[in-house]
Amino acid sequence: MTRSNYTGAACALALAITMSAPAWAQPAPLVRFDIPAQELGTALTQLAQQSGRRIHFSSEVTRGRRALALKAELSVEAALETLLRGSGLGHRTGSDGAIIVERRTTHVETDLSDVTVSEGADILVTGSRIRGAVTASPTTVITAEQIRQEGRADLGAVIRDLSQNFNGGQNPGVFLGGPNGANQNIGGGSAINLRGLGPDASLTLMNGKRLTYSGFSNAIDISAIPVAAVERMEIVTDGASAIYGSDAVAGVANVILRRDYSGVTTAIRGGTTTRGGGSEYQVSVTAGSAWLSGGFLLAYNRGKTDPIYARQRNFVVGFADPTTLLQQSNHDSVLFSGHQAMGEAVVVSVDAYYNRRDSGSLRRIGTELTNSPTNVQTTLISPAIDLDLSGGWTGRIHGTYGHDENSYKTIITDAVTGQSIYNSSGCYCTDTRTAEIGVEGPLIELPGGALRIAAGGGYRHNSLFVRRPGNSNPAGGSTASSFAYGELSIPFVSPAMNVAAIHRLSLTGALRYEKYRLIGGELTPKLGLVYEPTPDVALQGSWGRSFKAAGLLQQFQRAYAELATARILGGTGYPTGSDALFYVGPSLDLSPERAETFTVTLRLHPRMVSGFNLELSYFNVNYTDRVVSPVNNIFAALSNPAYAPFVTYAPTSAQVAAVLAATGARFTNSTGRDPYAAVAIVDNSLTNASADKVSGFDLNGSYRFDFVGGQLELRGSGSWLSGTRTVLKGGPPVDTVGIIYNPTKFRGRAGLVWENDGFGLSAFFNHTGAVFANYFAAQQITTDAFNTVDLNLRYAVGERRGLLSNLEFAVTVDNALDTPPPLFAASIANRPNYDSTNYSVIGRRISFSVTKTW
Repeated sequence: MTRSNYTGAACALALAITMSAPAWAQPAPLVRFDIPAQELGTALTQLAQQSGRRIHFSSEVTRGRRALALKAELSVEAALETLLRGSGLGHRTGSDGAIIVERRTTHVETDLSDVTVSEGADILVTGSRIRGAVTASPTTVITAEQIRQEGRADLGAVIRDLSQNFNGGQNPGVFLGGPNGANQNIGGGSAINLRGLGPDASLTLMNGKRLTYSGFSNAIDISAIPVAAVERMEIVTDGASAIYGSDAVAGVANVILRRDYSGVTTAIRGGTTTRGGGSEYQVSVTAGSAWLSGGFLLAYNRGKTDPIYARQRNFVVGFADPTTLLQQSNHDSVLFSGHQAMGEAVVVSVDAYYNRRDSGSLRRIGTELTNSPTNVQTTLISPAIDLDLSGGWTGRIHGTYGHDENSYKTIITDAVTGQSIYNSSGCYCTDTRTAEIGVEGPLIELPGGALRIAAGGGYRHNSLFVRRPGNSNPAGGSTASSFAYGELSIPFVSPAMNVAAIHRLSLTGALRYEKYRLIGGELTPKLGLVYEPTPDVALQGSWGRSFKAAGLLQQFQRAYAELATARILGGTGYPTGSDALFYVGPSLDLSPERAETFTVTLRLHPRMVSGFNLELSYFNVNYTDRVVSPVNNIFAALSNPAYAPFVTYAPTSAQVAAVLAATGARFTNSTGRDPYAAVAIVDNSLTNASADKVSGFDLNGSYRFDFVGGQLELRGSGSWLSGTRTVLKGGPPVDTVGIIYNPTKFRGRAGLVWENDGFGLSAFFNHTGAVFANYFAAQQITTDAFNTVDLNLRYAVGERRGLLSNLEFAVTVDNALDTPPPLFAASIANRPNYDSTNYSVIGRRISFSVTKTW
């Protein structure tokens, strides 16, 4: 067995141990609650009446706070945590057995991952537009409390811990020049990239609303949202275009903001690496207030990260100083979220944020030094009106406007003389406008509960302009779509029916039609089935189709052509001096990329083991019609039979003239000869020609129990992945998973969190599998796996007199063992000797933070 296999087996064993649970815990009794949305004090009184438990609280503590509706079968403790969510209040049990509700020492969010909501509950989950629906898709919930426990300071770091996520694409430290065009991070942000299918194939939402594309790859910078404003993040690892439309191929990440927050919290964080470089600091202020009819939240975050230079990592070879391995970054973001009831039936709300990030990198090859500074500014505002209609129906009208300017420069100088060689600048400027209206409610009453439906429609407009100084005709364009959707949830059997061997049986279905101005219409269905034989076990399955519309740059980029010798393009048998015309251009004829997805999930949450959850999912994604440049090896363009459909031999003068007219000034004559004498035209325009297939298993679990006077939670996740890619239709499939610059076959993260009387400790082990480095001719090997340990230690002072009151101190150590990335020999000068998409070059980073709640 290889070393990589041993580490993978060790990680799997650690994960299995983390998931295991003792059997002596006793189940908490369940009570059926029916409490409407109202003032928190009234809700607590009704909770006491319906449960028979004594609950003590003062009107001063609950004044100005509201509770969401609760219609569910829960334990008293889980119901109480649900009502107190986002209030800044906690609870404890007094010596006489009564529950005491009081202010928390810090504003901590509650983990609701254990809560099973019954039909009709006033909760909307990601992956469905129906309130109280039991979704059949596997969903991972990451709460604000979990983020705090693990010492994460931004959402980019949170998603990079996710086992189902591939850290290539748009993420800090991803090195420019990888073979996959999507592995670039021009703007310095972070984008989710589920299954490694691309940051443009994973949809990111905020409070269920679409955000603005950033840069040229249709990616969304999730780190632009201040982490202090986040209540939780729900990640659906399943195709969801039937619910949300384009881009939701690999899944959806929905960032849900804190709602009824009262108080002010300030935090400062600073850290550095022990190998040098990569120092960071962060300052944040979060303020909010809640009253009987509404509330608001305002969060500001400022951060700075210093670069890491190649000279500061002695295991990195082949780079001349001052090449950077990690971009420098300066970041400011401000977010506002507010809501106000206008009478009994109308709530007006608005979410808005502004984000600014300056970043940059340096690359030196020979005597040429390339400086690539960028400035990104993003503005988004999204108002909404929620309506409480009669008969249990609700309605929503909302819209979004977003604008993103991703400005860049390329400055090349002679590193010895300082003389300027090349200087250019530009902007990938994007705009987003959406408008949507929808309704949801019960249609008919069935024995198992209400058959509920959701329906609606809307309009979306996206535009991209690539602006350059002195260019009066910038590249880019716009596209618009209109859509209509419908969704239903059918509860065949509910727990209240007491049917033998069927605790719950429900079916969900969704259908969405989206019509684009340029590419036509797309119909996407989805079906889901949930079967629970007992309250302890659930079996879920889903099937659906998803799609991704062609990216804006793919449709509207500027054309380019070059006249090169036929021999360079792989031509043989041509007379000396024969040339061929190589053309690259946009395509307005691109059809959507399409996917068929299937998942089946087994969930275990035994009542006999309180606090234990285990979820195992199988997934399969068949992703076809992917947009690619078909001739991926230009040096074989005229010799590889697979490229024949893209070659025009002995072109006419009219065909050559059409290519030259399409490119305009972007034509390079490398031979100096007449282009009309070309023996061939190689058309490398984008086309729907590639396909990816990925499948595998996800394992997630947690177990929380009393330990040494406090609470200990074991938590872990792992993802096993396999996949192939067919570059051209009809061609042979090639392995992608486990290959350099692609996802590894296994990623896992497992650890523990212990808390007691203000103290908190977390320790997590991370495993990223090996990759086969076959891209470099100099060395084709399988690298070692990458194993790291993260630690976090916290202490909350609690309520005291003076400035020491409500302080929390924390120290976080990422990669505590200072493990370097696995290495290989790179034969190309501008690429590092490690896989920057899978393995971090940062090393051990120690951070300190102080948080105060006022």
